[in-house]
Amino acid sequence: MFSAGNSGPGCGTAGSPGDYPQSYGVGAYDINNNIAGFSSRGASAVDGGTKPNLAAPGVAVRSSTAGGDNSYAQFSGTSMASPHASGVVALVWSAAPGMVGDIGATRALLDDTARDTIFALSSGRPRAALAVIRTSGPRASEALPALGV
Repeated sequence: MFSAGNSGPGCGTAGSPGDYPQSYGVGAYDINNNIAGFSSRGASAVDGGTKPNLAAPGVAVRSSTAGGDNSYAQFSGTSMASPHASGVVALVWSAAPGMVGDIGATRALLDDTARDTIFALSSGRPRAALAVIRTSGPRASEALPALGV
């Protein structure tokens, strides 16, 4: 999982290694689900593939800073979005230990559970709860209607 870069909005701006075919590139969107203007996008210069693969919150994300225990600031960028997507993978692998290290199944789950938006230029935005529920067995599927699935 790699940040797609902050050279958008033009096509062909996805940066390496996020534009590699084997990489899962992450773009950024804002609080209104609009792809951030700075968020890089494909086609990949490596193979022409669609990038980013997924977009996550990456505009005005609150983060801790090195200023002390109570020091926070807002940052924007695909480097703020990528940890959100990585967190979804951590949640999924925690809920389904049999998937740990199964990159193909993890990519498929992220792709299948992402929510497309009218502004999406990729696979969409991650839905962590849905991804975890899909890995948690038959009883977990009872929660799907509450998620609008």
